[in-house]
Amino acid sequence: MKQLFLVFMLAFSGAWGDPAEARLLSLTEDEMAHVTGQFGFSIPAGETVKLYLSMDTFYYHDDDGTGNSSQGGYLSLCGLHLDGSISVGSAAHVQYGPLRSFVDGSQVSGLSILIDDMTIRIDHFAIDAIRVGSAPGEGPSFGAIGMQNFVMHLSGKMQIYIH
Repeated sequence: MKQLFLVFMLAFSGAWGDPAEARLLSLTEDEMAHVTGQFGFSIPAGETVKLYLSMDTFYYHDDDGTGNSSQGGYLSLCGLHLDGSISVGSAAHVQYGPLRSFVDGSQVSGLSILIDDMTIRIDHFAIDAIRVGSAPGEGPSFGAIGMQNFVMHLSGKMQIYIH
């Protein structure tokens, strides 16, 4: 189970920015009276969203290690860098609401994403050091990993939900 969690965290670590970048502010009743909204959102055709990520250390902590005779530790990914973009040829639409589960057909809540022509381009992705140690970012390096000139074209309907 720990290995599955680690694979999940590594695969999606670049999908979110630093949580300190987001902030919610409460509104007064008077301010709320002037708020309008809509269900879902769209990304207009022809738009390009630039991606940039820089992170000192992303780590996974395990209290009990791998068994009876080992101690806990940290797996750290140090010096993460990502440069890329997402381009949309046709408008992409995202809506939140009830969906039919692919697993068992039950009704669930989630995101429905309709994409006709999207390109994800990662010009450069690098992890400068992969370390295992007793604290985040410490320990010997097991090397580095990187990727350049990755291009992926997407179209179709995606559903994201928790089952």
